[in-house]
Amino acid sequence: MIRLKPGESSQLSSSVLLSTAAAADASAPASLLLLSPGAAAAEAPPPSLPGAGWIEVCRCNPQAQLRGTILPAGSWLTASGGELHLVAAHVPGGRKQENDAAATERSLARDLEEWVGLCAQRRALAERAAAEGQAWEAQAEAQKLPIDWGGLKLHRACAAEIQEHGLQRGAPVGLEATLSALCARRAAATGAPTRAKLRREERAAPPRRWREVALGGSALEAVATDALSFPLSGALLAYLAGVDGAETLTVHILGPEPAAELRCRRKWLAMLAALPHVRSLRLLFCGPRVPARLDGVAEELVLTEASGGGGAGSGGGGRGAGGRLSLAFLRGDYHHRRPEAPAKFSQEQLAIAFHPGLAEHAADWAPSLRPLLRRGTPVGLTAYHPPEAELDARTLAALGGAAGAGGAGQLAAAPRPNPLASRLPHLDELFPGRTYAANAFITLAAPGRGACVAKH
Repeated sequence: MIRLKPGESSQLSSSVLLSTAAAADASAPASLLLLSPGAAAAEAPPPSLPGAGWIEVCRCNPQAQLRGTILPAGSWLTASGGELHLVAAHVPGGRKQENDAAATERSLARDLEEWVGLCAQRRALAERAAAEGQAWEAQAEAQKLPIDWGGLKLHRACAAEIQEHGLQRGAPVGLEATLSALCARRAAATGAPTRAKLRREERAAPPRRWREVALGGSALEAVATDALSFPLSGALLAYLAGVDGAETLTVHILGPEPAAELRCRRKWLAMLAALPHVRSLRLLFCGPRVPARLDGVAEELVLTEASGGGGAGSGGGGRGAGGRLSLAFLRGDYHHRRPEAPAKFSQEQLAIAFHPGLAEHAADWAPSLRPLLRRGTPVGLTAYHPPEAELDARTLAALGGAAGAGGAGQLAAAPRPNPLASRLPHLDELFPGRTYAANAFITLAAPGRGACVAKH
């Protein structure tokens, strides 16, 4: 932390990664000014308003988020206006890291541009084919693309089940039976928590395959996995992040969608049921698409054997069987609304963004993700397609480096197939012949610890 009083100057003895600048007093806006090494003075400038050679880095009123600005050793900093508090991390070899980060950013921008351009071309081609009345599989054959016949067959079977039962996206069919299976696993789990943090070998893992909760065989069960993939992927991310051993776990869900994460909120009992050591699960849902009617609302659900459809005498009933699920909702951008979260939801141990489209919308996500990464909070992402997952992971790593998470550019984030991806296939309109599913790829970026990935 570097503090500068109005007009006061300070010289950096080594390179630093400057991540945040905050004005101490919101009523006295301040600017941070920089004089690069050798630009003007050989000795400290006078404690007065700077003259020629100084450049303004940012204005702080009352807080400014900087994009991981690397300042070289020998730089002079001064505050113009009010008092400034600066958060900086020392960076060995700062100039090299700055160059490496710039090269990484250019490479990412180039690859993203190519991917977006390809998608635009494919979209135009698909629209022309659809206008001509060409079926999906006929488009694939015309373009000499392989066809996922098994996925197409399952897609049609699932569509028939959805129509017959009047099912909605986000509301799992057979939820009570799934909860019953999860509660049975939970009650049978060994190693009930006796301290705040358990070693990995002491922690009972959540389900890693759909058949562990008796799902995934029929078309109707495949439809059920589409909604349940969200809470069970959340449980898997908590396990991979190493935060599932705590009795109380707080998770922030960023950018939830009404028809996915927020429909049938009872399904989130499955996340609690899948984490045997967690007694109290607290989920904060925050994003601009949270319905206005839910803004500021808090809900409580209790997981019992009855939650899973079992009766009072159905066995189990041990320490692993029950738990409490607390839900809270905030409408708006996460970085704006997070300070308003109820006190018990304020200390997140994990943040998750399902299908954020991070690479294409990095500027929108950066103000929310950088503070999380800077605090060392594990961040999980999901994606539909391999290229999307890879670009999102690289963008997350770049944001982590810019935020100074574990050292500039040192945050690794590698996507892998998600064993708890939805089994409900969708026909890929841009690449006919191929199918895709919700939460198909999972990434967990843990600053300072590299990437945790889901494995089959």
